[in-house]
Amino acid sequence: MKKIFSLKIVCCSIIASTVLFLACASGQKEGIKGAVPLESPDDIAPLMEHISGARMVLLGEASHGTLEFYRWRKEITKKLISDYGFDFVVVEGDWPAHLRLNSYVKGKEKFSDMEDLFGIFNRWPPWMWKNGTVVKLVQWLAGYNAEAVSKAGFYGMDVYGIELAYFDIIETLKSSDTEFADEILSLMQCMERYVSNMHSYARAYSQSLADCSTQIREARQLIEDNILEQLDRDDALALERNIAVLVYGEKHFRAMADSSMDNWNVRVEFMNETVEKLLEYYGPASRGIIWAHNTHIGDARATIMAQQGRINIGQLMRENLGHENVCLVGFGTGSGTVKAGSSWGARGEIMNIPEPVEDSYEYLFNKKEYDKLMFLFDETNREGKLMTPRGHRAIGVVYNPATEHLGNFVPTILPLRYDAFIYFRTTEALTEWKNE
Repeated sequence: MKKIFSLKIVCCSIIASTVLFLACASGQKEGIKGAVPLESPDDIAPLMEHISGARMVLLGEASHGTLEFYRWRKEITKKLISDYGFDFVVVEGDWPAHLRLNSYVKGKEKFSDMEDLFGIFNRWPPWMWKNGTVVKLVQWLAGYNAEAVSKAGFYGMDVYGIELAYFDIIETLKSSDTEFADEILSLMQCMERYVSNMHSYARAYSQSLADCSTQIREARQLIEDNILEQLDRDDALALERNIAVLVYGEKHFRAMADSSMDNWNVRVEFMNETVEKLLEYYGPASRGIIWAHNTHIGDARATIMAQQGRINIGQLMRENLGHENVCLVGFGTGSGTVKAGSSWGARGEIMNIPEPVEDSYEYLFNKKEYDKLMFLFDETNREGKLMTPRGHRAIGVVYNPATEHLGNFVPTILPLRYDAFIYFRTTEALTEWKNE
């Protein structure tokens, strides 16, 4: 039977033996309180004790192209689902594309060839989700669900994938028996010429040639008021989020041309709303896992992002659900290789990661003798040298190693940004998805 946990469980409470383990860790002896050396994912038992009572566990990454981040998140996710009854995974990826993976893991669609299943991921950068580690997680989840009474879901929470959402909505409306379908489709036509290239919409808006915001919001209202109640729960959730993709996607690209708006915050608002919808869908005792970049999952208030007026999903989860019901787990790297593009849309390359800049957290951790370190933060160890603001490496899908010292280290207070942090001295790049 699935375990039911009270939302009042304190996610970051640690059993006495774990506290003793942390107090004796050699990282403390070297001046970094709470540092635990790691050898393999089998050593994460203290981490699981640290995070397993949360309602939401957010698993980060310092880049979108590092193999270790994906592999360790996969193992943590499997344990949270199989051992602690978590209900869903939601990732920094397109809502409509990941619905296909959700259908597969829940046994609603059959695919014998993973290349066919993952062929839907054709938007740049494809390696973020079309890689071997995600394939293995999805296959494991399908096998787990085949034997489970309550099936765990797999979803996306980003505003991209607008074209696929647009045509999924049309297909749903044309197959529904409603007098409002024609009116909704007419309102959506404003976006039709732009959905395959939303950057063209941003340019048209900047030249006062297009503004579909009113029409898309009206279409969403008609769907919410008249269509959703006619559908079953799964179809209603899919349609509601697809029209939300259009609303937030239109706003996101419009914000690129409007200095009074922040397109980053628009994405975050959609992410937060999507997680709220999933918690509602799975019920009041439901619990979920988020995969996203550290810049999304590490509390923005502990970084320079707050001074820039930017929020993120980690901050909003803590604010909405309570700090005690949310655990934020960051991941970091000192050097090695990473997969990224030299510009937006460029072919993915294997790039060398330089040694970290001085006074960064990565520089501090590289001075220690261990190749892997884990930190578990709570009120007993949010003190000392880690509380000094330092740069914290963040590598995006676009990356230039030669200039990363100019902007890839985010000023951060690490113990406030995360509830736990896993650090690798050296990491490897993601490779071709079918060979991992």
